[in-house]
Amino acid sequence: MKRALLAAALIAAPAAAAPLMMPAVPDYVLGHTQKNATGAIAEYVPKGQTVQNYTRMISTNLLGGFGKVPSPELIAEFAKRYVAGCPGAKVVAVPMGKAAGARIDCTRHPKTGKTETVFARAIPAGADQYIAHVTYRYTPMPKETLWARDFLGAMKIG
Repeated sequence: MKRALLAAALIAAPAAAAPLMMPAVPDYVLGHTQKNATGAIAEYVPKGQTVQNYTRMISTNLLGGFGKVPSPELIAEFAKRYVAGCPGAKVVAVPMGKAAGARIDCTRHPKTGKTETVFARAIPAGADQYIAHVTYRYTPMPKETLWARDFLGAMKIG
């Protein structure tokens, strides 16, 4: 499983990008991947779920050419755009291991009608940068909150 997720993360990155390494996530599968000349996305969901209908999702987004943008500014922009899609969502800065990150709470997402909680952090990768996030379509328990923060904090460039 660890090799499969690592391989998917490597596949999702354009050839020139440094690969993103993430901890093993048992029982998750690659649900969607897409790439173009300037970026890539990979989305992982629990087995038996889809990227359209999930309870938890791990996403990695490669942003080509964003390496000079300070990570806190990139996360702030990510949060701003998320809040624009979910008016009233609350954003709180939270640490992700040794890195800065954000928690975004949306009580009812207009597109799904569901609660969403997102934990996100940026990971510099030379001339590029990744945004990795864990999304829950419910209000996570404290143990799940800690898991998301630790998981994102453990991601690194390989």
